[in-house]
Amino acid sequence: MAASIEVIEFVIVGTTLDGKAFRPSDWAERLCGVMSAFGGDHRMQYSPFVHPVTSNGVRCVVVDVRPAESTVDISVADDGPGLSSADLCRATERLWRAPSVQNVEGAGLGLAIVAALVEASGGALELTGCDPHGLRVTLTLPGPAAPAD
Repeated sequence: MAASIEVIEFVIVGTTLDGKAFRPSDWAERLCGVMSAFGGDHRMQYSPFVHPVTSNGVRCVVVDVRPAESTVDISVADDGPGLSSADLCRATERLWRAPSVQNVEGAGLGLAIVAALVEASGGALELTGCDPHGLRVTLTLPGPAAPAD
């Protein structure tokens, strides 16, 4: 008998609490593009676990969460100015922007969305400083579930 895997989906609806559409207009495609890959036909294919949809004219992202027994770590680092210890603690808050980038375009939603997706997927997000400067973002995500006997 084949094992069944419970699939849990949730949807990130692309509207703010004030009812305004998320910006930029292709936010869903950008977010899903992070987990996309090129298929055998050399065309980009979204992951079956994260994909963009439109519902009632609003861009959304569907996240498919499956149970797992192991984890996968993804780490990205830069050599930018980094964040202070206090700023590292606030960086995943919705609409929070570091004081040094208040005049740079953006809404302060990027890391908040990533944190919500990672948490909803049963994973963890860690932000740390790099030596001598910069930021390291590490995602720990559930790996593939082992097949049942």
